Amino acid sequence: MAQVTLTIHYVDENGKTLGPDNHLMNTPEHRFRITAPTLIGYDFQKAILPNGQHVGDPTVTGAMAGDAPQLTFIYTTAASLVHHPVPATLVIHYFDNHKHPLRDVQVLHTKTGHQYELTAPDFPNFRYHHAVLPGGMIMSDKTISGRLIQPHNELTFMYEPK
Repeated sequence: MAQVTLTIHYVDENGKTLGPDNHLMNTPEHRFRITAPTLIGYDFQKAILPNGQHVGDPTVTGAMAGDAPQLTFIYTTAASLVHHPVPATLVIHYFDNHKHPLRDVQVLHTKTGHQYELTAPDFPNFRYHHAVLPGGMIMSDKTISGRLIQPHNELTFMYEPK
């Protein structure tokens, strides 16, 4: 029997991606029940179901209908980060595949709730591989962005030899 893939997106109120998409495969018309995950530093706002309906409940149900159904969970920045920021640091490391530093550590001083966007620099004889974001998420994009949630945050850019 044919399979349908439901793609689940996680975005902020401006449409910015907050994490990698998830995919759920099943037969057409199969019913699903999914709860929006908790994202540190964000509050659930609403879900947009595959049929276009907007729902304010973080637990949604629907059917695997259509060729490429989409489910989008939309979040807003947690009010505590915006209204009660505290001093924060972002420590940036640059390592090769043996955890040897490729340059000195950089430290940015700011406040919780601050958004950042950084691009991995190029190093001779090395190829960028991935970044480990504060909180542990791994991304292969060379330009990464996020929001500082905790007073101390670490970001690691990883490289491998060419």
